[in-house]
Amino acid sequence: MTTGIFKHIDMTAMPPNVKPWTKVDADAASFKLLEHKRSVHNLRGRESEFTTDNSGFAVYNEPAKEKKFTDDAAVRNGYYGEVEALLRKHIPGIKKVTIFDHTIRRRAPDAPRAPVQQVHVDQTPGAAEVRVRRHVPADEAEELLKGRYQIINVWRPIENPASDFPLAVIDWRTTQPGDFEPVDLLYPKDADLVKGSGKGGAAGRVPVVLDRGLRGQGRDHVGVAEPGAQVLLPEGHDARRGPAPQVLRFLRRGAAHEQEGAGGADATHGLH
Repeated sequence: MTTGIFKHIDMTAMPPNVKPWTKVDADAASFKLLEHKRSVHNLRGRESEFTTDNSGFAVYNEPAKEKKFTDDAAVRNGYYGEVEALLRKHIPGIKKVTIFDHTIRRRAPDAPRAPVQQVHVDQTPGAAEVRVRRHVPADEAEELLKGRYQIINVWRPIENPASDFPLAVIDWRTTQPGDFEPVDLLYPKDADLVKGSGKGGAAGRVPVVLDRGLRGQGRDHVGVAEPGAQVLLPEGHDARRGPAPQVLRFLRRGAAHEQEGAGGADATHGLH
């Protein structure tokens, strides 16, 4: 077991009567972050113990045909099919897969998106339902929402192991509802986004993770320093049990290659 530094929202520094918010296109937020040193367990050799059903994430050794992730059309026209096939292979009972976007993160000066440096979950329950209604035809969405649906992120390293920003996850079974605080994401007014806040325009909403270790409710993190062929499936929401709080920041592990990164595709799944 090793340790890592994790950044959590500091609710004690929030101004009174101000909701937590952050901008997606600028370094601006209504809150501050605190760094906490936490235990991190190596799950290598124990991958079979973790599934999207029991822990909220899974790790598989599945090399991709797509290697560079530099051509957006190639990712959409080729890699999306690989992702759907992978999900159907490893998650039984899938009725429908809808891949609604992807994000390429690289630690490079000219990269549009860098690794996220805050412990967080991608979707609140309300935002997950909005995703379904937005990306699935209306008649199908209503039927899908009556049953079980999941939002699952599919992450893999690009070209080489992500050694300086490996992904860490939390087993959702070690969390409690009070560990999370909803934060509004403020987008540019003309952005194509999910209007998760219901306030007319420029906000989505994600839950961020509060650090409870200071009050004796420690949360150990399960880590994996991903080699190039491994793929991580963190679950952002499962309608059967609510938000799956396991998508965490990339751990900083010292200097490595400049072009390391991870590519992720988000998919909405309908299960029988």
